[in-house]
Amino acid sequence: QQAPDPLQVAHRLRAAVIQNYDWILIDAPPHLGYWNQLALDVADKVLIPVPQTGNYPLIGLLQMRSTIDATRERANPRLRLLGVVSTMVDQRTSMGRTARERLALFVRDEHLICETQIPRATAVEWSQAHSRSNLFATAPSEPVTLAMVQLMEEIEARWEKSDRTRSN
Repeated sequence: QQAPDPLQVAHRLRAAVIQNYDWILIDAPPHLGYWNQLALDVADKVLIPVPQTGNYPLIGLLQMRSTIDATRERANPRLRLLGVVSTMVDQRTSMGRTARERLALFVRDEHLICETQIPRATAVEWSQAHSRSNLFATAPSEPVTLAMVQLMEEIEARWEKSDRTRSN
């Protein structure tokens, strides 16, 4: 059976569900498949996590930017890039210490780069694999958990600022 047209699904989701909530977060896998395209067709804003594990994620960032632009033209004129966040940052390595500078080489508008960086942590994998829970329950005081809270606060401020900018 063929998958339904993403545009039709997006319109139905927006009409039935999304208008009843202030925020809906869609965490999509790191590839541009059917469900990711559907998420872009429905979303207003996109946060792109970029793992600091080499150059391939940075190339993926460029591809994602062009996909966002194409989606805006094709199906969703509301879609905007809210920000780009460095993830899996290991400050013990030169790549980790220069994560923001490396990201700035690939992001046209430096204000789109989040100040918060998410550190590499085994607590993430452990909470997903062993406890089937989340960081807030299994590792509330770990640096990665505290960074996630800081990122949520930064995103909330960016969201409000982008809404004020759009309405002016």
